[in-house]
Amino acid sequence: MKPTHRDRFIFEKLCRYSLTAAMVADVSRVYRNARGERQPYTTLRAAQMRLKTLTDHRYLKYQPLRYFKNTRCYRLARKAAKLILSPDEYQREKRSKILFADFRPSNEEHNMAISHFMVKLEIDADRAGIEFPVFARDGDFEATVEIDGRKRKLIPDATIVLVSRGDPQLFFLEVDMSTETLKWIALKIRKYLSFHELHPTVPMEHAQRTYQCRGFRVLIICKSKERLANLVALAAKTKKKRMFHFLTLDQVIEQGTGGPQTYTDASLLTEIGFTTPKSIATLYPASEHETGSQS
Repeated sequence: MKPTHRDRFIFEKLCRYSLTAAMVADVSRVYRNARGERQPYTTLRAAQMRLKTLTDHRYLKYQPLRYFKNTRCYRLARKAAKLILSPDEYQREKRSKILFADFRPSNEEHNMAISHFMVKLEIDADRAGIEFPVFARDGDFEATVEIDGRKRKLIPDATIVLVSRGDPQLFFLEVDMSTETLKWIALKIRKYLSFHELHPTVPMEHAQRTYQCRGFRVLIICKSKERLANLVALAAKTKKKRMFHFLTLDQVIEQGTGGPQTYTDASLLTEIGFTTPKSIATLYPASEHETGSQS
């Protein structure tokens, strides 16, 4: 069996993050075929059947989720990775063991939160005509900063670059499932502040191209409004509080397990502080929000 153009699109997404069948159906809305025409999966069942075929032919593998019952999380198998990665990229992924390894049950909720956020962001960026060239997973980006005379590692949960009319904007993503103390979060905020002082411009490489990003923003997703209030209070104590943007999972999805059409209508581009040459009001007219339409 030879993978189709749309199959390869799904493979590329799975290089970025893990996906359930429902997420595949959702993110397929941004897919365009070789002629530039949109060709999404029209039903969840259609996505499920295609994922089963790709799994049967060993292009994909799946991991049953314990936190989300009766849900499979699909991962890229080595057979598909060899099709879309260069030889150097493939060997690097083999060494890192991140792309092909199953995640621990204790990390399921954390990883699914990242995937939900990224699918929603892909949809919103596509609707607004925003390029999304860079996504780095946990461990792909690493920096060393100094806090109180000690060197510490800064490793975001994910690194994102969005580009509007040639202007690259850098975002670091952190997902807080309330498993860490506020003291630990405060230290993480200090790490970002220290990194900002050292690097007013951050070069991000992708596909033999370097994006010179002037400054960055930190996106922190948490589970509850109560936790959100605590995190906002921590950032308010800094001189760079506008560098930090906070969301709850409810601002991303309307149902806990996700599925076709379950993402909120409001644009994440507004929530994360993304700026474009056009106003957000122009990109997302009031009538679209009122009707809750999905393009």
